[in-house]
Amino acid sequence: EDCPRWFGELWKSQTAWLETGLDNSTTDWQVVVTHFTPEHGLELWERLTRDYGIDLIITGHRHQQEVHYFGDSNPLRPTAFIVSGGGGG
Repeated sequence: EDCPRWFGELWKSQTAWLETGLDNSTTDWQVVVTHFTPEHGLELWERLTRDYGIDLIITGHRHQQEVHYFGDSNPLRPTAFIVSGGGGG
């Protein structure tokens, strides 16, 4: 019970931190690096990419290289996302 609650609170606080950073950013490109692929929390990533114009998400978690851009395998298009293939992130 404590563990799921702890991770839920962590997810909320890190989402707020990310949104603050994206909102205050003045860069031309918005690049996010995270461990999990956007399929984890897809509704959140759809909103973030739409609201903040994220250009690229670099992830790990899976042990295979993947590149998702305009293809049907990318629910975030036109935002691209890459899986490094190393399982890290």
